[in-house]
Amino acid sequence: MRFDQVRQGQRWLPLIALVLLPLAAPALSDVSQPPPEMLAQAEPTAPVKKPPPAETAPNNKGVVQLLNQVEALNGELSRLRGQIEVLTNDINNAQKRQRDMYVDLDTRLRRI
Repeated sequence: MRFDQVRQGQRWLPLIALVLLPLAAPALSDVSQPPPEMLAQAEPTAPVKKPPPAETAPNNKGVVQLLNQVEALNGELSRLRGQIEVLTNDINNAQKRQRDMYVDLDTRLRRI
């Protein structure tokens, strides 16, 4: 698949995933632990240690800024794609008019 054929949101998906991965790390670490119901049924040999709270406050501001920037770039990209579509249509119409005028001129000259 060529790069220009990738849909609009797919270009930013890896960047967003990399940015959001540190925020999801504490939640993903909980997945490896059994649910609390299973812990209650198991023999309590040692207390379960909770991971220290992740420092997400400074990271959130950067993530929000990046997401805002991504949204702004997506908006600008959409606007530019619209302009390209309009200009392409204008060029196609001008070429058609030019071809029609050439055919008309050619037929007139052949009559003479």
